[in-house]
Amino acid sequence: MLDAYRTESNLSNEQRKSLSQLSKLTEEKQIVICRVDKDGKIVILNYEDYNTIMTKELQQFEKWMCLQRDVMLTLKNGKKIATNLWSYSMI
Repeated sequence: MLDAYRTESNLSNEQRKSLSQLSKLTEEKQIVICRVDKDGKIVILNYEDYNTIMTKELQQFEKWMCLQRDVMLTLKNGKKIATNLWSYSMI
């Protein structure tokens, strides 16, 4: 029954071997295959380079999150200070 829905591969033998090799290298964490953020192109990187890039990006994100938290605390404290100053001016 399933044989009726089976289709033939449109890859040549060379392409299937290459795909198999890429899959094996990915499983062994020697390479990473991923899409680029904005334009959707596919990139192949060695695992160490990918790891370095991602670590750097995450550190930048963590710095940004800390900065954003500091700004929010400053705004929150500034609002408290402004409220307190307004209360004192009413005395």
